[in-house]
Amino acid sequence: MMKYILGVFGVVLVLIFVIVLLFNRDSGTNTQTGNKAVVLADYANKDARAELTQQGKVTAQEKRYSVHMTVSRTERVIEVLQGYDQTVLRRETFSNNESAYSTFIIALDQTGFSREKPSIIKDERGACPLGQRYIYELNDGTSQVLRLWNTSCNTKEGTFGGKSTVRQLFQEQFPNYGDITRGITL
Repeated sequence: MMKYILGVFGVVLVLIFVIVLLFNRDSGTNTQTGNKAVVLADYANKDARAELTQQGKVTAQEKRYSVHMTVSRTERVIEVLQGYDQTVLRRETFSNNESAYSTFIIALDQTGFSREKPSIIKDERGACPLGQRYIYELNDGTSQVLRLWNTSCNTKEGTFGGKSTVRQLFQEQFPNYGDITRGITL
């Protein structure tokens, strides 16, 4: 009788272990993790700027590129930057309006732009040295409200807990994104 009880107990433990493994595995880059750091809706009608910087791999000063995108209620700016000092190579500015900005902010909110998760890496500059780093910011006037980051090397690296579609939302704000970034390697 004791053998049966121990056998049933063993089977139950194995089932629990399998269930825990299934629910804790990484389900891809489109999952949101972490807590909302900021309520984005509070900034839909303010003079705030949502920003995304895509930094390329750690390489020679002359071969290092970044793309910086800024979206506000009145304008959208995209810049191609070169080197670690981020010299502006190309810059284009487009007008924006409150309706477009408000819709953009709501879309960012729904894709987890402000979801923050803990990271053991405090300085992202050396993280993912042969891949890309993404820096997500929200600025309100002269103050920084939010600054999160992640990398292309590992979805668990960094403080950004939102979806990868946030990057596509930024790129879609610029009708000439492919033209302005042509010829650079991130």
